[in-house]
Amino acid sequence: MSIGERRVLFILGTGITSGCLVLVYAGSWLQGAFTPWQRLPAFAEPVHRIVGADVGIVYVESESGILWACVTFVDDQCWIEPETVSLHPETIVEPCRWTSTPMSPTTRPPANRLDCITVAVHYADGFGRAAYALTSDGTVWGWENIYAAMEYVYLVIGPAVACGGGMLISFSIVVVQAVRGTLRYRRRFRHRR
Repeated sequence: MSIGERRVLFILGTGITSGCLVLVYAGSWLQGAFTPWQRLPAFAEPVHRIVGADVGIVYVESESGILWACVTFVDDQCWIEPETVSLHPETIVEPCRWTSTPMSPTTRPPANRLDCITVAVHYADGFGRAAYALTSDGTVWGWENIYAAMEYVYLVIGPAVACGGGMLISFSIVVVQAVRGTLRYRRRFRHRR
């Protein structure tokens, strides 16, 4: 294999590798793999269980049997007493699966979980996912990831830009190396005269 062929393979390899790395990162980012869990504001009495949830709201039952709701991540006093559990018809609520994104080590899920549910909602212009957990000390935790359908454009544009950028950088390295080699060759040739 000639030096020219090696340089072309270097340029293509660097571009493809950088494009793949950005694709993996962009996909993970859209799935919420880097969104951490957050502790919801403290509750006045012990929480018995999580009753239901939607993206942006969690319903819990207290030890005394009263239903409470928290509109998540709004303010420090999120707990209100709703009349009923109100969910979008498209909402899918299921127990947490330990293989799902909210349970990923990069999201830092809470330890000592007694109860945990995940929520998924498809909107006309995007998708939302949430997970809520009740820990043994009575704390309620939440994880949310909402994104618009247009953000999927990053999965196409991001790797293409990274691939082109990686190829441009590697091409620059090859050009610099070629110029240095040419200059070195000319210096040697001049000294022989």
